[in-house]
Amino acid sequence: MTKLKHIIGAILSDISQARVISDNYSRDLRPLYKEDPFLKLLSVPRTDIKEATIDLKFAILSNQNDPIPTSKNDPIPTSKVVIYQHQNYEGACQELSEGSYDTASLENDQLSSLKVPKGIKVTLYEHEGFQGRAKIFTNDTPWVGDDFNDITSSIKVEKLLMKDLEEINVEVVTRELTSLPETALSSISLKLDLTNF
Repeated sequence: MTKLKHIIGAILSDISQARVISDNYSRDLRPLYKEDPFLKLLSVPRTDIKEATIDLKFAILSNQNDPIPTSKNDPIPTSKVVIYQHQNYEGACQELSEGSYDTASLENDQLSSLKVPKGIKVTLYEHEGFQGRAKIFTNDTPWVGDDFNDITSSIKVEKLLMKDLEEINVEVVTRELTSLPETALSSISLKLDLTNF
């Protein structure tokens, strides 16, 4: 799945390619301007992109809806992370609130899947003291991957902040956006200074 920073990178790549095409077109026009008695008095036109504003519309779509209690005996939806010993949310489990957890409060090297509520970021660390390799999760994950299975020794559970957006996986589904009402959409506006790009 794509990350937001890759989408921005692809846009910048297209802008860069447009500049190259424009420069090549100006170069091809130069001989024609020199040969024409009127055009040779004018400078060869050149397109220069100095800045660009990009408006990205997005919506947060999920097929994992928060459970809605149907009676007073139903559990209230939790905002806690749940980590599991085995993949597919099986085996021993443990709930974690926002905070930092080390081997004193965790079963060392025994994490294979986890459930992450909306708006929460979980960072798994390979070693104690939040050291070594790290991997970030922002949604339910039935398998942490071969690279992180049974190696977690410390965990941070934090609120998801705007600066974390670049790490969020993005699925481009334009057809979904066109069917949503305007009120369901959000947008990010980026103004890019391209003078030194």
